[in-house]
Amino acid sequence: MNEICIHGLGIVGLVQALKLCEDGHKVALYDINSDIKESISRAKIPFYERDIEGLLEKYLNQSLRLIDESEIANYNIHFICVGTPSNSNNTVNLDHLISSIEGIEEKGIKNATLVIRSTVPPNTITELTHSKNSFDNIIYFPEFLRQGSAWKDQQDEKTIIYSVNRGCDSTFKGLFKEGVNFKSIDTKSAEFLKYANNTFHALKVTFINELSSLADVMDVDFKEVLDLFTSDTKLNISKAYLSPGLPYGGQCLTKEVKALSKISKLQSIQTPLISSIEESNDEHLQRCIESLKKYESAGFIGIGFKSNSGDIRNSPVLSILNALTNTHYFHSVDHSTMIKARKHLSIESLIEFSKVIIISTNDLSLKDWEKLFKSSRDILISSTKIKCPLPNYKPRVIGETKR
Repeated sequence: MNEICIHGLGIVGLVQALKLCEDGHKVALYDINSDIKESISRAKIPFYERDIEGLLEKYLNQSLRLIDESEIANYNIHFICVGTPSNSNNTVNLDHLISSIEGIEEKGIKNATLVIRSTVPPNTITELTHSKNSFDNIIYFPEFLRQGSAWKDQQDEKTIIYSVNRGCDSTFKGLFKEGVNFKSIDTKSAEFLKYANNTFHALKVTFINELSSLADVMDVDFKEVLDLFTSDTKLNISKAYLSPGLPYGGQCLTKEVKALSKISKLQSIQTPLISSIEESNDEHLQRCIESLKKYESAGFIGIGFKSNSGDIRNSPVLSILNALTNTHYFHSVDHSTMIKARKHLSIESLIEFSKVIIISTNDLSLKDWEKLFKSSRDILISSTKIKCPLPNYKPRVIGETKR
């Protein structure tokens, strides 16, 4: 059993902490945000993520506890899971990462192991830690968790991809149970891998939405095409991110596509394909907006950037709401989405006020679906991943003009 300190209590940090508890370790939680700490102290996660609130209740004040800054020096293993958002010029903001590393260094800890999970451009870890003498071992451990299924992704992580920036990996590898495969790669490769993954996911989203829009205007049965296209796992890889619907949003894909485009420009490398991903995504957003302008009013059920996520950052649904300012718009928010200063209506009120209803969540009950179906309103779904439980009823996907 090890004692580990987690810095940053967003999805990555908290899910990592709970996984370490599951594996038998004692974990300390540290964050500079007092609201997040207060929420966690009540066993309430400060975001929506399935499956982990019960785990937080199980381990809090047992093998998991919140600590103040003064207690950081009591730990020799530190996981940094802080955010690295975009700056206004699309470069990566490293302020939280730098302050976390320096904060640990200032405590005078000796023989520490530093594990960094934050997403950063290539060469960042080496540059930030080359003069930090408190750390015997520095490991970069990129994360590949999806919002809405982060705990499942963490549980399913059978291969641990990491890099040793300094020292050795024995302490790091000792944190995991038997049966895990380890893949050690170069630090710059590990840093670049996250950008490669998320840029490709963004490309798939924009690619499939362009095809869907083109098939729609040409009266092609795109569902039939898509079923065959995604069934070819030999050449077309997999179905992941190939679900027509809203454009991509959220933090990861958005900021990492922007960052990679910016990195390309700074390196004087022309990458027109990568640079066009954001443009294509924006064009699809405009198509979705135009498809709704014919309605007097619209209702939205679920306004996170994707189903099963409470994150409204860069949410395409909110972009649509803000674009339709000349009409009255009402929406109902499912329990998975946290937002303030908006009208929260019941399903009945939503139906009464809305000529079209857009569903962006899989959390609707069968009774709610039946109410919507009987309402005679136009019902749209934000993605083909939204599953309607009513037999013989297949709502149109937002952006489609024909059916």
